Amino acid sequence: AYWNETGATSCYSCAAGAHSSGTGATTCHVCAAGTYQNQTGGTECHRCAAGTYWNGTAATSCYGCAKGTYFSGTGAMLCYGCA
Repeated sequence: AYWNETGATSCYSCAAGAHSSGTGATTCHVCAAGTYQNQTGGTECHRCAAGTYWNGTAATSCYGCAKGTYFSGTGAMLCYGCA
């Protein structure tokens, strides 16, 4: 959660696809490529699982690698072609 004005009586939740930096946050940060946050109010973005990727920002989920492609690690921004 975050608040960006003085005199707060409550805090805003960051939207899905973004996260706050934790206690005392004044803004939300969009998730970087290869990461996602699927819930509102998140405090971190999660790395895309093996076999999935996301090449944009502010993701709420990751895409599965297409047929004929793969990625064995986490946090992929692209999938590699099978050789």
